[in-house]
Amino acid sequence: MILGIVLLGAVDSTIARVTCEGTFTPICAKTFTIASNPGWNAGNRLDAHWESRLANLSLTILTITDVKKLGFNGIRLPVTWTYHMRSEPPWIIDPGWLQHVSDVVDMITSNGLYVIVNAHHDSLLSFDLDAPGANYTMYEEKSYALWYQAGEKLACKSNMLAFEPLRKPNGSTTDHAIELNKLPRIFLKAINNAGGFNSQRVVVLGSILDDRNNLKKWIELPGPNATNPCALTYHYNEPWAFVSNALGWTIWGYETDKLTIHSDIRSVRGKFKEVPLIIGEFGLDLKITETAARWKWYDHIEDLTATNIVIAASKGINNTLAESTEDLAALEQFSSAYVLYRIGQPIKDQSLPFIWKGNTLLSIRSSSGSDSVILSSGNDYTVDGNNITFKADFISTLFRQDSPSGIKANLMLQFSAGADFILQAVQWDTPQPAKTEITVMAENTRRGLYIPMEYKGLSNLATVKGQMINSTYLINE
Repeated sequence: MILGIVLLGAVDSTIARVTCEGTFTPICAKTFTIASNPGWNAGNRLDAHWESRLANLSLTILTITDVKKLGFNGIRLPVTWTYHMRSEPPWIIDPGWLQHVSDVVDMITSNGLYVIVNAHHDSLLSFDLDAPGANYTMYEEKSYALWYQAGEKLACKSNMLAFEPLRKPNGSTTDHAIELNKLPRIFLKAINNAGGFNSQRVVVLGSILDDRNNLKKWIELPGPNATNPCALTYHYNEPWAFVSNALGWTIWGYETDKLTIHSDIRSVRGKFKEVPLIIGEFGLDLKITETAARWKWYDHIEDLTATNIVIAASKGINNTLAESTEDLAALEQFSSAYVLYRIGQPIKDQSLPFIWKGNTLLSIRSSSGSDSVILSSGNDYTVDGNNITFKADFISTLFRQDSPSGIKANLMLQFSAGADFILQAVQWDTPQPAKTEITVMAENTRRGLYIPMEYKGLSNLATVKGQMINSTYLINE
């Protein structure tokens, strides 16, 4: 609740301080990003200029409760302010619109969901850095006015609210990036001048077009005097020809496709090792893309077990972890993240070591297709010291000699604390190239050389040894 506002002048020169009732518990940006994951974009609602005329597009309490029931923990609330803002100084925002945004934020947080409020299509409507004759001075003044007013109205909201100053800023050059890096500083000044709890509120910053490469190249983080916890954001919609169906590309899933996603995301994390990252938008065309290909794409963007481990660790909860080889010079490797059976070998008990961290195993559920069953401790498996041993009789229910290679079941392990996780039961054999001879052509120097493989189990490549005809080896330099 707002206790008082001291208004000293017009919006563009105001230093008005909102004072709030109650207390605000500061949280770091990492805590916010973890607690709000997974998140849902409430698109085509408050960002659409027709929202007031099409009631079916308004964000309702029914939508919010459904989002919560589905398991989402946060909502990114795109807001387009330009349609509700005067077109000349001091750029007053319609009080009714400010109240509407405030009411929607309350509706979201009262249902236990975190929320990010942004300036959405305003990046083109009001702050197009690449527009002919763009008036950067006006952009800076207007940005301050927008976020001062929004910050003032939302100043007393809880730590479940974060601000994103500008979605997908338009531009392509270093000059555009230099100007864009000024706007977050102006935004931070505006929300802090507005008062309330804003000086401790989490903020989410991006770069030109919210592109990951532009983020790595051009973003400037707030200086040491900034008090707001900061996360960074980028959008991921790759490969564009598939996710947008721009070229009639409806399928996806080559190993090179998967490796590209891993490489793209890891490159951003490698650049910003200590800064929380939010993929603010990702998705694909639901009407055109082939269903199985779509599932594969989403599966590669999200890893449920990894997400659960991160969330538990952020709360100080110990996770039980699968053991694996750690010696880079080891001639053979193992992993307890799988129950493996090689075609043609006798089925035996399998003992998998784990790092328990004081936890105990509560149950194991085996799921294959629509079938799901809780395993019997002592009959299907035993726990002895650090090992979980799966009995041969149970393993024989998962694998058959005449069955093709691949993942046969998922085994969900539930522990007394920390993340549950899934062991995959994999029937495998020695992988082979799908072709023994491949012709190298001129276009391979531009696009790379794709070697199709029959993985016969897990389709994850560990390493490659390339030997030339003169007995020398290819080296990755």
